[in-house]
Amino acid sequence: MCFCYDDEYAELYREKDVKARKQHKCSECYRPIIKGETYQYIFTIFQGDVSVFKICPVCRDKRQKIHDIEISHGCRENEAWPPFGALMEYLDEYNLKAAVVADSEHCKGENANSANEGLVE
Repeated sequence: MCFCYDDEYAELYREKDVKARKQHKCSECYRPIIKGETYQYIFTIFQGDVSVFKICPVCRDKRQKIHDIEISHGCRENEAWPPFGALMEYLDEYNLKAAVVADSEHCKGENANSANEGLVE
């Protein structure tokens, strides 16, 4: 399928693994990232717009699996990543949605009851 970005690249792109000092919300599944959990922090400037994304471990894994599938189908590196914030939209197509919904280990904690808020069904 390849995600088309018209060969446009971010002016600045930084990612790092961060240990949460407080609760955050995953930019993909909207589930809580629990204090103490390691998540992917991404800071980018694209077409002059600054964006920050916080990706929980489960969504990071699913993004990587989609990337690997796209690379195996001949996509270039910059075309193989789904757009940030659109992961849930693509999970059905890649038969990965059930795995994200079933894996709720990172949702345990005081907000476990609200863990599915915002999850696309």
